Amino acid sequence: MTRADARRSVDAIVEAAREVLAADPAASSQSIIDRSGVHRATFYRHFPSREALADEIYDRFLVDVHAIHDRSRAVSDPAEALEQVARETIAEIERNRLFLYIAPRGVGDDSTRELVVYLHARIVEGQERGVLRTDQPADALLAAYSGLVIGMAIPPPGMAPPAEKARIAMALLRASTGPG
Repeated sequence: MTRADARRSVDAIVEAAREVLAADPAASSQSIIDRSGVHRATFYRHFPSREALADEIYDRFLVDVHAIHDRSRAVSDPAEALEQVARETIAEIERNRLFLYIAPRGVGDDSTRELVVYLHARIVEGQERGVLRTDQPADALLAAYSGLVIGMAIPPPGMAPPAEKARIAMALLRASTGPG
C-alpha cells in the first residue's frame, strides 16, 4: 500500500466514523468499516482501538477549529468575529458529534489554550470598543460564550441552523446593561 493509498484509507475511515458516530455514538467498528469501504484489516492497521480513532477525529476537529479562528482574525469587529467563530464552530461540532464525548481529553492542552487566549482577547477588545457588555468580567463572558457554543451544538442538527444558534449566543454577550 502506497502512502497515498494509506492516506485515502485513513480519510475514508475518519469520514465514515464522523457520519456513523454522529448518528449513533455507540455504533460498532464494523458499522464504520462497512461505511468506509475499507477491509477490516486495513481499519485495524490504522486504528487498533476506538480511542485511536477518536484521537484522530479530535485532532482533525482541532485543525478545523483553528482554521475557523484564523478566518475570524480578518474580521475587524470583535463581536462579528465572535459570532462567526460561534456559527462555524457550532456547525463543526454538529458534524463531529463524537467531539462531545472526547473533548475533555484535549481541554487545557497547548492547542486549545491558544484558542481560549484568542477568544478572551476578542471579548476584551469588544468590551473596550463598547460592542460587548461590560457588566461582567471577560472571563465570565468567555465561560458563558464557550458553554453556549458547545451547548447549542448538543441538540440534534437541524433544530435551528448554526447561524441562528450563534446569534442567540451573541445576544448574551451584547446584552445592554441598563439600570437594574
